[in-house]
Amino acid sequence: MNDEVINLLLESVNLLAVGMAVVFVFLTVLIGVVKLMSALVLKLPEPLKPEVKVRTAPVSQNTDDIPHEVVAAISAAIHQHRQK
Repeated sequence: MNDEVINLLLESVNLLAVGMAVVFVFLTVLIGVVKLMSALVLKLPEPLKPEVKVRTAPVSQNTDDIPHEVVAAISAAIHQHRQK
């Protein structure tokens, strides 16, 4: 029975060593790949930013129903939003 316990302990130590080696190799390869990708991305030219065209909705000319205070508040909010 003593030999069985020793064999099981040796097998567990062997399995532990193999598992740790696999994880170490995987993480080392992962770090290398990430650094390689970072170096490749830094060498690429910066992409051109597309021009953003703002579409304006047609404004209704009939503003008699809307109070002037509401129109002023909406206009101020739109102006403030565009300034950001």
